Amino acid sequence: MHFLFILLVYFEMVLSNPSPNIWVRGFEAPSNLNSLASRDTSLTVYPTDPENTAQILETNKFLKSLYGEEHVKFNPQDESLSWTISLQNDDKTDTLQDYPRLRLTKDTEESKRSEVVKRDDSYYIAIAANPENDEQTKATREFLNSKVKNSKQEIVELHKPGTDHVMAWAYLQLTSDAKAAVEAYEGIKPPLGDDSEVTDERAVTTNEHIDVRTAPRSDEFGSSHRASKSVEKRFLPAKRAVTYTKQAGAPAHLVMISQPKEMADKKLNDFVYDENAGIGTYVYIIDSGAAYNVKNKDGNKEFERVEPLQTQHSKDDGEKEDEDASTASHGTLVSSQAVGRKYGVAKAATLVSVKLRTKGRRIGDFLQGLEDVSKHLEGKPERHAKSVVISSLGFKSQMTHEKAKSDPDAEIMRAYFDRLFGMGVPFISSSGNLGEIFKIIDRLPKVLEDPETPIINVGAVDMDGNKPPMSQDGPQLTISAPGVGVTGQTKEEGTEKEETGTSHAAPLVAGVIATYLNYDPPPWDGSKKGKARAGSLTGSFTHHKDYIRSDKSSWVHKAGSDVNVIWNGATKEDHKSAGANQENPPSPQPPPPAPAPPTKAISIILQNYIDEVANTNSWLFFTTSIGVSVLCHSEKDAVFQVPTADDPAMIDNPPWPGGTYPLKLDGMDCEYKNDGSNPGALWCKGRDGPIGCKEDNLRWSKEGKECDSGLWSITQHPVAFCEW
Repeated sequence: MHFLFILLVYFEMVLSNPSPNIWVRGFEAPSNLNSLASRDTSLTVYPTDPENTAQILETNKFLKSLYGEEHVKFNPQDESLSWTISLQNDDKTDTLQDYPRLRLTKDTEESKRSEVVKRDDSYYIAIAANPENDEQTKATREFLNSKVKNSKQEIVELHKPGTDHVMAWAYLQLTSDAKAAVEAYEGIKPPLGDDSEVTDERAVTTNEHIDVRTAPRSDEFGSSHRASKSVEKRFLPAKRAVTYTKQAGAPAHLVMISQPKEMADKKLNDFVYDENAGIGTYVYIIDSGAAYNVKNKDGNKEFERVEPLQTQHSKDDGEKEDEDASTASHGTLVSSQAVGRKYGVAKAATLVSVKLRTKGRRIGDFLQGLEDVSKHLEGKPERHAKSVVISSLGFKSQMTHEKAKSDPDAEIMRAYFDRLFGMGVPFISSSGNLGEIFKIIDRLPKVLEDPETPIINVGAVDMDGNKPPMSQDGPQLTISAPGVGVTGQTKEEGTEKEETGTSHAAPLVAGVIATYLNYDPPPWDGSKKGKARAGSLTGSFTHHKDYIRSDKSSWVHKAGSDVNVIWNGATKEDHKSAGANQENPPSPQPPPPAPAPPTKAISIILQNYIDEVANTNSWLFFTTSIGVSVLCHSEKDAVFQVPTADDPAMIDNPPWPGGTYPLKLDGMDCEYKNDGSNPGALWCKGRDGPIGCKEDNLRWSKEGKECDSGLWSITQHPVAFCEW
């Protein structure tokens, strides 16, 4: 609590303008009540729930809108929080009696809280005393079933990463007596964790945002935003040739992402980016799900490559994997800003939409999402160097890194983060939107950040590079990105929305990192693998962090500031090569000849063969000319053939051809690679970058084509094709 009071001292320094008068409605003073204080005096009032950050923020706005900012002072004291109100002339205090989040005397806190804040029995998380002892954890689960308030409620089991051993149980609603019994049980490691409700770093509406162009600048943590020169030697140029293209008239946040320092004084309108930005990479977004079939205002599908991943708790609630359960479209907005075709940074990356339960979401739901991501990646080792995970969720306000060392919820989180970082996968979090009260990052999982748990915490800036007061910072902040007035796709067809909040800055950083993950090699030193990278500031997963904080991928937009803003590395020359922002290619150089259109293709077909003794499936790879069908050609004409699962029903509903297959095409040594979630890509020696493959229009036909084969039955079903 003492830490909270110290942080709150900064509150008055951060606010620059009073909030709109939006909290007075509905609290008019009853005529039969007398004022509690006379004119020209002061009154001290207290929050009914000093641990509830959101309520404190709302109460502060209410008081300042009622009495004026200059007459309300927030007081951080030793054992309580309070506001001192300087009453003027005709000021009334009757309204305060009816405001449910205030008490008017210090000595009635418990009675007031019991009257106003009707609390149900709390939810908890219990950690197994010995996860390796399956017999004990089974008995412990039966014991917990007997202690929860509702015997029919679902208990979420969390497993030790990389094993099937139960590590903890979440969603335990317990009375005070039951809580004491559980903590004393031999199969439980005390104390219990708090399974409180989770909040995402929800957007601050634009009309409530404080204009920070004239706000004072804080230099307190400036050094944390600067990368050490000693790490510059580890940054390597990309071997793969990068071809830049432009998105003309792009949303302002994308324009800012690709603006180089050498063009700081120019008014730009185009987003300049690698035409293969993010291809072959995966952005896991833990949120409310994404409406990934939605079309943007241009009439195009906003998400080109999608892979759903839904927690069991969400499935049990009947939520659909392709819908966004957030009323504010939070999951769809964040996803579009990371990988969307119109609003996203890494336009060719695959979105892995990790959908959590939405109604009554708790810490246990977030932990279940982390577990699902960890398991998903464990089974796909080829993705480890090509994936990034992002979440804007935050919980347990007024937390510090030191407190987290003994916090049960943090202990479970660290286990999952250790697994992620052990696979080399970066995790990105928004810094938080409560900077007007708590200037420094104060929630899980963000406060876990350190060299061994190198979470990338992202703060917000406006389009001029100013840090808004709501954006939390401090020594655990990694980088900043546009987070004021950021546009994105909602879950409604053809509808965009402009939002403000650090949760809309974090996906932009995720998109930039996904772009770099596609480089061969990435621009940082990737020679060390897994946990061998841990142990020092230059050996842990800070290679991602060091790079994006260096002048290779960020710069300070606001003169006199120290706030580093993410940049995708597009230089002035790259703007010229893309013909963007009136930076045309140098006139002395004739334009390069247009690339020859593709003339050849490879068609990938699933074949089902039935004779008197067998019923088999196989993948056939045929070379052909553009527009020429090879359907029902003999398997002898295929350049490659490989057997697959012998499921008779596969031929009518074919999957993607997951795997890596060697091919010889036009004298080139090639590999077709597919992780089973999309059409895949061709990688050929001597070519820059992959050849993206596409879904065959016949893939979704109800059944395959029966081929004339004489005695035996042969059915073929086209699935994908690649052109070059």
